[in-house]
Amino acid sequence: MKGTTVLCFDFGLKRIGIAVGQTATNSGRPLTTINANSGIADAVALKKILNEWQPELAIIGQASTSGSKNQSNRRFNNARDAFIGQLTSQYDLQVEIIDEAYTTLAANNALAEQGIKAHNRTALRDQYAALEILNTWMNEQTIQQTNNPD
Repeated sequence: MKGTTVLCFDFGLKRIGIAVGQTATNSGRPLTTINANSGIADAVALKKILNEWQPELAIIGQASTSGSKNQSNRRFNNARDAFIGQLTSQYDLQVEIIDEAYTTLAANNALAEQGIKAHNRTALRDQYAALEILNTWMNEQTIQQTNNPD
């Protein structure tokens, strides 16, 4: 997977944080946050980002729900699955799903360490959470390559 452009999404019902990464350099950065309405992404913003970055792969964070099947979790999971379907069918993207446990907390802490005041973090938190997810995925790829060299 040398030189692959990856977009990572921290999916939410109101906002979707996005980070971009490059496997050749094993690095990424927060990109933007787009609005969502009940998990339906702003189609114009999403299309613009996908056209600009031309990713070969999308990573979607999935929070562990510990087997919880309440209505809120079902609604969230259905919306996330529809978003994944949109990425695969409309944009022909390969999608990988990874655990995103505590990424929002880690993003909040990273922003606080940068001196960003609490009331200014909301706009950045989701894209930094996406970066946390992307970094987790990249670390997993590095471990797999180390354990299974070509």
